[in-house]
Amino acid sequence: MSLLKKFLKNSEGSLAIQLSVLILPLLGLIGAAVDYSRVAVVKTSLQATLDNNIRSMHHTAFRNRAEMEEYIVSMAAVNLDKSHYHTLNCFVHPCIHDNNTHNQ
Repeated sequence: MSLLKKFLKNSEGSLAIQLSVLILPLLGLIGAAVDYSRVAVVKTSLQATLDNNIRSMHHTAFRNRAEMEEYIVSMAAVNLDKSHYHTLNCFVHPCIHDNNTHNQ
């Protein structure tokens, strides 16, 4: 019997081989699920903050768009934690994502 046929017929340790092949895709799926849930939490928080800001802006008169954007960002600073505030601030005022902007 050839060496290849012996190798294909041998089933000892097959579970370990299958597990070693599947462990990386499983870890990738778990990581993707965690990332997706984190994004959903941040999105919900930002949406709630923006909804509250829009409600509070109802009776406020703004002279220009920049004044309105500044009001939204200042209200968000009060209502959001630091990481969510940075996300909103970069959304309203596009910024360069580097280490210095995350530490502010």
